[in-house]
Amino acid sequence: MKKTNESNFGRTPFGQRLLQARQAKGLTQKQVEARVGITQSNLASLEREGTGSSFTVALAILYGVNPIWLALGTGPTTGAQPIPDWLARLAPNQQTSIQRFAESLLVLSKDEQTYALAIVESIPAILDAQRNISGAQG
Repeated sequence: MKKTNESNFGRTPFGQRLLQARQAKGLTQKQVEARVGITQSNLASLEREGTGSSFTVALAILYGVNPIWLALGTGPTTGAQPIPDWLARLAPNQQTSIQRFAESLLVLSKDEQTYALAIVESIPAILDAQRNISGAQG
């Protein structure tokens, strides 16, 4: 009689892909928690019964898999578009913050998106002005 893998019994397809990707990378749930910021209990729940998560892209980056495959189960397991160098240099929690910001833009109206992006684009000028003020006082 063929043995079944009971650890996969009852998992959602998304949960199974999460588990498979994490195990393939050789990471424990605790290690993922430390690197991505998702709690171990939340990750365990997602690996059992999850259908999606705001952490999907960050987990895909950590696991080295295609985010579309991880989220939807379609496309190649690997070979996703490479992340930009500037994003790869950031810490995982910073990558997660950027991902959350980008996802929040998707639910905004076009006018709200334009306004939010104008604010973001003004940040370098604001920081330069702050540096100039600090430099003049120092």
